[in-house]
Amino acid sequence: MSDSDKQMLELLEEWSTLFIDNAKYQRLICKECMVGVTVGFIGKHLKKKHGVKMDMANKVEKHIRASHWGWVDCLGLKPEDGKRAQEGLDVFDGIRCKFCRNFNSRSVVEVEEHWKLMGHGEMKGCSIEAVPMQSWVGREGKRPELWVVEKEEREKDCQVQKGHTEEFGDWQLEIIKEGLKRVGLGDEWVVA
Repeated sequence: MSDSDKQMLELLEEWSTLFIDNAKYQRLICKECMVGVTVGFIGKHLKKKHGVKMDMANKVEKHIRASHWGWVDCLGLKPEDGKRAQEGLDVFDGIRCKFCRNFNSRSVVEVEEHWKLMGHGEMKGCSIEAVPMQSWVGREGKRPELWVVEKEEREKDCQVQKGHTEEFGDWQLEIIKEGLKRVGLGDEWVVA
């Protein structure tokens, strides 16, 4: 092996360390961006998000693909709600339908429309519940791409005293909604 081949291999190995393997869901988690990428999109991710030239990005993708040859570029795989957070992915605030607990979103309006559409009955009190979420694409994920992670993962970071975490999301969202209505912004907002 020539010196230039050795240097290229070292460079490819160095780029490969940017990612954490998530074998269960066949994703590579970018440590810097905190997003999950399928093997077939590594090159595009490196070019778009990290400014790597396409030729080099393709070489890195080819190198990574060689060590993940059994992985399938399946975009539909995601963890079930309520499981542990996936290592390396951002955990962020989201909301879900408090009645069925199967409708995850970042938009209050979207959850309220779901409530009415599904016929969950009269909306008494708060129809939404604040929950910690993840997505392969981060905070910008669309509704079907979101999943809820178990609350224990988030409680470590929570500033609320232990025992008050269940109430935290509901009362905070109600106060925010009331405040937005008072200043004329209505309730079409997205959780930040």
